Amino acid sequence: MSHNRIDITGEKFGKLKAISFTPGTKDKPGRWLCQCDCGKTTFATAGALRAGQRTSCGCSKSDATSKHIAKDAVDGTRRSALKSKLHVRNTSGVKGVTYLKDRKKWVAYIGFQNKTKKLGYFKDKDDAIAARKKAEQELHEPYR
Repeated sequence: MSHNRIDITGEKFGKLKAISFTPGTKDKPGRWLCQCDCGKTTFATAGALRAGQRTSCGCSKSDATSKHIAKDAVDGTRRSALKSKLHVRNTSGVKGVTYLKDRKKWVAYIGFQNKTKKLGYFKDKDDAIAARKKAEQELHEPYR
């Protein structure tokens, strides 16, 4: 079966410019090597390029994420992260407190200025929760 491929060499799709085609296999479609405006190269299918699903190497998403974080951050602490939901593996029902089966202890931790600070290991869950709440008051409260 013959495929009539449209030559898109040199065409721009957002920040991507199609450079050359790499034929596919029976399991994988052919892809275009593309040069991004930022200088990086990436591969994309012609369909993804034409549909607008691929418009950069990923640098646009990184730029948008960085701008969002910078807008949301105060002294390196993201305010929105202070209100985020519990982690799916959280076993205590309290943010920053979880049970470690291998140690048979509760651990309390808190994120602050892009770092995770361990607050300690506790035999009693209530002690771990108290340590977390105290750290929230000291570290997070000024940023809320």
